[in-house]
Amino acid sequence: MFGLVTRRELERRLEEVENTWRRQTKGLELEWSEWFDKFRRLYARLSKRVSDAADASSGETADAAEISAAKEGEPVLPSLARLKRGLRGF
Repeated sequence: MFGLVTRRELERRLEEVENTWRRQTKGLELEWSEWFDKFRRLYARLSKRVSDAADASSGETADAAEISAAKEGEPVLPSLARLKRGLRGF
């Protein structure tokens, strides 16, 4: 049932196990790096939205100045650019 195992067979089996372990480890590292990249991109998007929201809330006071400038006949480009960015989702 258990027969004799030669050194060559043991070395071959050890090599198979090591190769399997290396393949699985590389696959896990690849999967982890993909998930980390996704997380990093999502976090960057979220940070940008938070900073844009903070800029927009502080920009509300600037809107009053822009409205008065528009009444005087000056162009209102910053608010237009902000509106376009808002429509694009940035």
